[in-house]
Amino acid sequence: MISNTISTALLAAMICGIGLPSSQGQEVVVEESFDTYEADADLLGVWVPVWGGKPKVANQLAQGKQLVLRNRIVGRELPAPITESFKLCVRLLHSQQNRAQWFGLMNEDFTKGYVGIWDSFSEDGSETRGKFRIFKIDASSTGELEIIPRSAWSTELAFGFVPPEKVTTDQFPSSTKEPAPTICLSWEKGGNLALSCNGEQFLEVTDPSFDSFQQIILSGGDFGIFDEVTLKGK
Repeated sequence: MISNTISTALLAAMICGIGLPSSQGQEVVVEESFDTYEADADLLGVWVPVWGGKPKVANQLAQGKQLVLRNRIVGRELPAPITESFKLCVRLLHSQQNRAQWFGLMNEDFTKGYVGIWDSFSEDGSETRGKFRIFKIDASSTGELEIIPRSAWSTELAFGFVPPEKVTTDQFPSSTKEPAPTICLSWEKGGNLALSCNGEQFLEVTDPSFDSFQQIILSGGDFGIFDEVTLKGK
């Protein structure tokens, strides 16, 4: 499903066959697999607590170590601001249904930025692949942030489901079962945002509010299992 808030400029670009957002000229800024951390103390030298306490590394998936966020938000500073474009990808899984995990890029003090949210809410508790959202975060201070986005400091820009024809159930069976999908949030200067799952883009929207980012943010709701974080940008 594609948001009905797509701008005239975005529609024109799509008609002209221009892919949005573009990754041309981007360089790898962060490439993270959490196998490199021998202990939680090593992790804290790179990923700092933003809300809810210290992060941990653990073996939650079939292979390697992962970042486990039990009702926590963490951040990682970039070597330099990103101002032209980015593509942030995470391999991600939920510990159980009816939780929300999110990730994105923020400004230096974690008050403004864009995040992709994976919501696994299921009314009857059955297994689901969940709903995806793109949110704008615009807080007055870091102290406002928590694992559940609130209207006082966040705005939903777009939402949708991964169409079955985009990603098969073998690639992406549910929000809690392996193989964990790779979810990517992309942005280009001017405000073009997109979300993809296992390489298949399915959600687009435009918002020109922010144009400089210096922190990765990851939020895990009881709990989020994060693996293979990769950021390309310029």
